[in-house]
Amino acid sequence: MSDTEWATWRSGNDWYNAAYPDPCNSNPGVYDPLVNPHAAAWFKDTATHLLERIEPYLELLKRHDVQVVKLISADPGQIIYEDTVQIVVVPHEAKIPQTFKVEIHHPDEEPLPGYLFR
Repeated sequence: MSDTEWATWRSGNDWYNAAYPDPCNSNPGVYDPLVNPHAAAWFKDTATHLLERIEPYLELLKRHDVQVVKLISADPGQIIYEDTVQIVVVPHEAKIPQTFKVEIHHPDEEPLPGYLFR
């Protein structure tokens, strides 16, 4: 990663860290793999102010030939944390359940914004 890419990544992360709650502040074990295996955070589709800022991350991944996967689900797993913009879930299964819509985008294609919860 170049210095410019790192600065863009760091600036984005700093903005996100200030823009929404950290689930670990209210539940320090939320990402503990022994307590909540495979726990993952999902932005809600109503969190448009957060989703709109994903593009620089997608561009960085594209430049480094990393495929982007967009997941949409009405039921991504057992909710173990929730606030106004996100949820953290433990997936129902280790593999992707049928309730997910998965879109894989090659770096040469136009990437789609992040992870959504509906």
